[in-house]
Amino acid sequence: MTKQLFDWVRVLAWAGLLVAWTVALLRPVPAEAVHAVGGPEPSFWLGKTLHVGVYACLAVLTAWLPLSRRWRFILLAGLFLHGGATEFFQQFVPGRTASIRDVGLDTLGSCAGVCLSWRRWFGSRADLRRITPQQQLQTKCG
Repeated sequence: MTKQLFDWVRVLAWAGLLVAWTVALLRPVPAEAVHAVGGPEPSFWLGKTLHVGVYACLAVLTAWLPLSRRWRFILLAGLFLHGGATEFFQQFVPGRTASIRDVGLDTLGSCAGVCLSWRRWFGSRADLRRITPQQQLQTKCG
């Protein structure tokens, strides 16, 4: 797979997961789904696990987007805002309620994703030492 094609696959995977998760959060939870996982209590815990897991995946995917570090951090901030926005809009969806706890879980998931892909977000000290001041200047100047 060429690098350009691989870059597009990463972008589409990130965008696809974000859109699918947004749609899932802004729709009523089907009663059949609650029953299929064993009732309200298992459904509750599965939902909370999904909040953390999906935002962790989104943060890891964000780290791998073919963008500058600055733009990846802007998208990460967007993920934090997304968690709050979807909870706000859930109050208008029948059968859903807005929850500040879920915003916290979304933020926790995003932070966990950053931790899981730490080197991609920040690099290691060894990586930073390998870049000479001349290389840094060339990067800044174009």
